Amino acid sequence: MKKYKNFILYDGEQDFLYQMKCADIILLLHTLCKELCLDFQDFKEAFIETGISYKDIKSLERVLTNGWPPSFFHNDKKRENFLTATEKAFENCAHGKHPLRKSDFETVKKRYKCLVEDEKERSGEEHSRFRAQLSLEMTLALRADPESFAKEEAEFQISQRHRGAKIFWDGIWTTIENKNAGYERIEDETWTYYKIHEITCVHFFELLKNDPVIMKRLKRIFDEVDRADQSVDLTKRDTAT
Repeated sequence: MKKYKNFILYDGEQDFLYQMKCADIILLLHTLCKELCLDFQDFKEAFIETGISYKDIKSLERVLTNGWPPSFFHNDKKRENFLTATEKAFENCAHGKHPLRKSDFETVKKRYKCLVEDEKERSGEEHSRFRAQLSLEMTLALRADPESFAKEEAEFQISQRHRGAKIFWDGIWTTIENKNAGYERIEDETWTYYKIHEITCVHFFELLKNDPVIMKRLKRIFDEVDRADQSVDLTKRDTAT
């Protein structure tokens, strides 16, 4: 089932939230124009005239009707160009660099000075809050994309496992260095070993077993140690693991 809302075409539940966020960006553009008493058609023409982002009116109107593909928000340069073109379009309309056909120039000029120039002077910020609001909405749209969210979540889980592993090993070495009774120290002529409790090893394995990068590194380390000890049968060890 397809339906229209806030100028966006929805098709399926999977990307509903993402499309809603695209709609929020479009709605915000309309709201910003209203705050400046700027007709939206004048804004679109000024936007195209900058030549920074979309360079023809049909391409701009297409995204203002159907929303942006997720790849647009993944591309930092395209996002930055859109923000810059929007900010420049408002500025050109307010400073008379773009002739207004449907808006009153003096009103737009006065509103722009009040809402943008005076505010930037007071805050000391390089960009206006208009740009900040749009940038935030773009970030929210990117996070709402199902594929982007899944990728971000996977990266977060990996970082959490890496952090957990570091905490785990730091804890073990701190205990060893403090000569705590938690681990048994075994020495021979060549090596010093620490016998770690089985429950600790199992916990560590469960923490990292789904991380192929870490498991390969661990196997390489164990192989190097075991090759130095000729009494270890690597085949039997790997089978047991």
